[in-house]
Amino acid sequence: MAERYPNSLTGKRIVITRSAAQSEALARELSAHGAIPVVIPLVSFADPEDFAPLDAAIAGIERFDWMILTSAQAVRAVVKRCEELNLSLIRPGSKLRIACVGPVTAEAARQAGFRVKHVAEMHTGAALAGELRNRLEGMKVFVPRSDRANPDLPQALNQYG
Repeated sequence: MAERYPNSLTGKRIVITRSAAQSEALARELSAHGAIPVVIPLVSFADPEDFAPLDAAIAGIERFDWMILTSAQAVRAVVKRCEELNLSLIRPGSKLRIACVGPVTAEAARQAGFRVKHVAEMHTGAALAGELRNRLEGMKVFVPRSDRANPDLPQALNQYG
């Protein structure tokens, strides 16, 4: 039956605009299905000019009740910085709870050794803030994010107090 319906991707050029590192697996998968992936990275990731705020948050992680992760890239960046500082976010007696904006972010967090307490049903920062609204009241929240990230999460968190 499959022979009568050739793969609809065969011979199709598909542009992948993710960062080069993030494009590899998708490009391989597309190639395996007969497509011709064209990787044109329109997104790149760089370290912050100043690590001081991130370093202070990591060093004082016990001050926070929640850490909200908005992307697998955020997970990787935090883990990388923890390794560079020789510090762990997973500490004995820690009250830190982790929320993720979606299942891909949650999987990256779990692979990094984090126990994820909440994954947003609707995969946006604003939705996540709304879902956690009552649980975050009066709590200290650490949100490691890009300076170019969508502002919906911090705006919603500020709105909810």
